[in-house]
Amino acid sequence: MWGVVLPHGGRGRSFPRRAEGLSVARGLALLLAFITVSYLASSSAPTPLYPIYQGDWGFSAMAISFVFGIYAIAVLGALLVAGRLSDYVGRRPVVIVATAIQAATMFLFAFADGLSI
Repeated sequence: MWGVVLPHGGRGRSFPRRAEGLSVARGLALLLAFITVSYLASSSAPTPLYPIYQGDWGFSAMAISFVFGIYAIAVLGALLVAGRLSDYVGRRPVVIVATAIQAATMFLFAFADGLSI
């Protein structure tokens, strides 16, 4: 198998080239990039809608403050729990479960008609 030698004057490790693995790696990288972008978009997408919902659903300023506070606590808790959990069970299971939870919460958010479930 052909390898690439690092430019250390002939010293160093040789890394094999695997052309068949590149397309799988690129597909996986694209999937992970899509998941990351969807997490970032979904975490900030509702924020500009809160004043609209406040007007449509008649929320008080206290209710909007409560929603923002719960959001901050939930994000902090998720980061602390998921970060530690990924060290124990691995990143792939954590990302799969987090994606399922994100899909469920986005579904609930899309069909919400107030603060209660």
